[in-house]
Amino acid sequence: MLAWFQKDKSYCRNFSTEFSKNLIAISVAFTNFEVGGSCHEYKLMNDVKPSENGYFTYRKLSECIQCTYYNDMGVEFLAGITFYPAPHGKPKLLRSNNALLYLANCSNIQYPLGDRHKSWGMTQRKHYGRFCSSSGKHVLLTCSQDDGVPRHYEFDHVSKKYKRSLCKECCEDFFTYKWEEPKKDTPAIPTPIVTVEESVPVAVTATDSESSSISRASSTESLIEGFDKIEVSSDVESDIDDAELVD
Repeated sequence: MLAWFQKDKSYCRNFSTEFSKNLIAISVAFTNFEVGGSCHEYKLMNDVKPSENGYFTYRKLSECIQCTYYNDMGVEFLAGITFYPAPHGKPKLLRSNNALLYLANCSNIQYPLGDRHKSWGMTQRKHYGRFCSSSGKHVLLTCSQDDGVPRHYEFDHVSKKYKRSLCKECCEDFFTYKWEEPKKDTPAIPTPIVTVEESVPVAVTATDSESSSISRASSTESLIEGFDKIEVSSDVESDIDDAELVD
């Protein structure tokens, strides 16, 4: 995870010393959020105005990775990612975790909602995230250097290859998208409004109440007892460094 945030000095300082052997989780809060009362809880920073109807949901991407989202007006904003290096008390560093972290990080939508064309992802990397109703999930879209058309960018955990694919819904959204500045005291509304997918609840546990962008959780088996164990065969594990791109 250090490789993903190597330019964040405050984050890197947390890796200056060796982690304890009874480490349970590492929590990373995203822009305008901070770690809450436990390693999988996140909250808006004090100077960020919350939405009247905003709420948090959780989703497990693997046994080691869990994302927390802040939901508002049908949009999922990535609040934080929690990494469990040893779920169920045993180290399980799946090779596919790199791909899962990459897709979750690059497809995140920053709260409060802003103009997609002015986002860091679009201006620097020509990619963005959105909920695709046709696929029934939140996806990462990358704009081709050849034609500028956005395509789904996904990872096949069996073939160990990245792949791009055209989507009629996402193409129509891309070419008809228009950002409108919200009126004062009015939540930003994207065009079009989409429906969020069902999220997975997690077990709640109390830890240190101090808020920070990174949290080292103390050892407690109760934190992960609420998770159903996911069996992953060796065929499904993948190495992002050996991944190939398939158009």
